[in-house]
Amino acid sequence: MFEKASSVLIISQEPEQFIDFFSANKCDVVAFSCCDLIREELGKINKKFHYIIVEGMLEYAGQIWRDSQQPSYLFLAHLRNMLEPRGHLFIATDNRIGLKYFAGAPEFNTDNYFLGLRNFDDDNSIRSFAKQELEDLIHEAGFYLNSMYYPYPDYHYPTELFTDSTINAMGNGR
Repeated sequence: MFEKASSVLIISQEPEQFIDFFSANKCDVVAFSCCDLIREELGKINKKFHYIIVEGMLEYAGQIWRDSQQPSYLFLAHLRNMLEPRGHLFIATDNRIGLKYFAGAPEFNTDNYFLGLRNFDDDNSIRSFAKQELEDLIHEAGFYLNSMYYPYPDYHYPTELFTDSTINAMGNGR
């Protein structure tokens, strides 16, 4: 799939893992990893991308668009304008109501307990989303949602990967 990419935008805290792969496939790669520079640098780019990968950074939209009440929407809407007409957006983000948080794990981005389960107490600076919230946000930003994947226990250290059809086939999607 990625072999056909001519240009890739990577927004990740650790973009090196992607840069090597796409550079080996002779793709034009642009990568960002620092929240403070993303908004400014994205505004300087005057090109469209075949693939945009946002890994672990949607949660930080409130730090990128500090002056907005809808920073995650603005972030995705901005990326939508940078995507080629038949391009693809890939988002890897934490599930704010993931099983590990019910089991008492601290919220990944803040290290606070039960913060995501309390819907981040209206704090806009760092936040993750539940599935329906993420789907709604993606649609509001003008994207057509094609597929959702569910890494277990999370995308940082997945041991299994599920889709809606595999969850339903196993009887767990009721």
